[in-house]
Amino acid sequence: MGQLRIYDGIPMGHAMITRGIVSDPKRIRKGTFLIDAVFNHGFSGGLVIAVRDGVPNFEIVGMIKSSAAENKLYLTPLEVGDNEGLNFSEPYTGELKLKSEKDIKYGITFSVTTEILRNFYKENRDALVERGYDLDGFFLSKK
Repeated sequence: MGQLRIYDGIPMGHAMITRGIVSDPKRIRKGTFLIDAVFNHGFSGGLVIAVRDGVPNFEIVGMIKSSAAENKLYLTPLEVGDNEGLNFSEPYTGELKLKSEKDIKYGITFSVTTEILRNFYKENRDALVERGYDLDGFFLSKK
């Protein structure tokens, strides 16, 4: 278990801040860690901030990458929307289509460390600066 972490994002267009606990970082490959916080679409790219010795001592420790999810496949009527015209007391005999849906496993959020972000910036600095993203003061001022 790790220290309390806070991360932010904009799920469904709403700025949000939430919190979670970091899992044992030794169980995940180098440069990544898991958080038990609830993840919603829109948190990707949100900052992971550690609270050290109480507020207002914040430290950026990473960025939200993704959530664990399963891809579920199911059959659904080809031309019917919102169950219109379906009689649930009789077997469906019309054409079917295969649909895919992601089932987010809430409470398993993958994150990358600031070390990974810093290395990415160093490796791609010229291209990023050329596009107007000069982050030298943020990434290169440390270590």
